[in-house]
Amino acid sequence: MVNKIEVYVRKKKQIIRQYVTHPVWDGYQHHACMSKEVTELKEVLSDPDAQALKTIERLATETGVSFSVYDVAAFVGKLRAKSRGITETPLVIMNGERITDIRIELLRSKLHA
Repeated sequence: MVNKIEVYVRKKKQIIRQYVTHPVWDGYQHHACMSKEVTELKEVLSDPDAQALKTIERLATETGVSFSVYDVAAFVGKLRAKSRGITETPLVIMNGERITDIRIELLRSKLHA
């Protein structure tokens, strides 16, 4: 019986919008050198990573097994993935076995094996 499932995914930064702020007015003139470029970003998962995470969450709610998610783009996730030799995402580790084909039926069979 599996006590814990590890899921490795990679978040990517996506640009929401970019703009330049207005120049600063000091009462006498506009200071264009005081305007700045602003880029707003959000972190998103690719479709395969998001689908794998959704599958694992569904499996965990059905069976009560806990799981940990590691983002290999973040510092801690990158170190953990590198120490385990993980180079691709999405990846699930159950009972020490690496699973890249993340389907609910396959995971259920591995869970009870």
